[in-house]
Amino acid sequence: LLFGTVLVLKFKNYDLWKTILFIQVLFTFWCFIIAVPQLGSGYNDLRQALSVDIASLEFIFPVFVLDKISDNRNYFNKKIDVFIIILFLVRILLCLSRTTIIGALVGCLIYYYFLDNRKKNVKLFKRVVFITFFILFAVYTILTLVPDNVIEPFVSKFSNIFSEMSTKETFASYSDALANWRGYENNAAIIQWNNYDLFSKLFGNGFGGLIKMKYISSLWSGMNFYDKGAIPFLHNGFFTILCIEGIIGLIIFIRIFVKNIIYAIRVRKYYGIYNETAKYIMLFVLMILNTYVTRGLFASEMYLSWGIIIGVCNYEIKLKMNKLKNQNLNLNHQRV
Repeated sequence: LLFGTVLVLKFKNYDLWKTILFIQVLFTFWCFIIAVPQLGSGYNDLRQALSVDIASLEFIFPVFVLDKISDNRNYFNKKIDVFIIILFLVRILLCLSRTTIIGALVGCLIYYYFLDNRKKNVKLFKRVVFITFFILFAVYTILTLVPDNVIEPFVSKFSNIFSEMSTKETFASYSDALANWRGYENNAAIIQWNNYDLFSKLFGNGFGGLIKMKYISSLWSGMNFYDKGAIPFLHNGFFTILCIEGIIGLIIFIRIFVKNIIYAIRVRKYYGIYNETAKYIMLFVLMILNTYVTRGLFASEMYLSWGIIIGVCNYEIKLKMNKLKNQNLNLNHQRV
């Protein structure tokens, strides 16, 4: 967070989205390079190679696509930008990550909704419809090419997406827990938090604390905490925070996102800054969704980049809010 704030202070014209895009382009090219040797090893190895830092594509893909179709913005040049969009789309679809696919679609919808209404013309609508049908066609093509033994579990996960996270299921055995693992983790976190004393309920058991689990996935085997019957973090980042930072820490964490969304909406309303605030709103909404389903800030590949991104956005929004307050104060003085 501090480093992100320093970036804005040091470089007045710093463009966060160009930085994210440039890093993702490098990562995407690197992923395709390391994926080539995996072509003969089976689809799962190919998918694993293309999944490196895939979560960041949820943020940059909607911005990159809608900047192109609403403002005709060129980050590199027209042909290279189109090539990169196709490359990003292929990577997202080949990874078959539910979070990334849903996140990218939700991001596009949010960004489009908060765009300047003057730019939502017939031409833009046609472009959005074309892109949507192109993505659907690409999804259909990928589904016909990917082996059935990969597609069937993927479709099954999509159909069970809500029941998988439910804490109301009965977890009487390891197989029950494994079938709805996210729900089981959340249920274990609630039980642990309910057993805390008042101080721990408010402030948690600290970052060194573990979350006790009756059943632990074999994926954790080999870790030094595996034999202790506990794990350090869950898929749901909010339940992780509830256990390690308590209800106070959870409120502070949620406030970071909600406050910035509210500030961005205010800046959009009073300043008429549409595209930039649309990016902020989309970013923080996707961060909330990502934290709920795939650890968010607690993912090893996320904590540094997210911290910097939140720091940059938080400070830029505050600058705009302070400018708005100063303008209101000046107007009040003039009236007096």
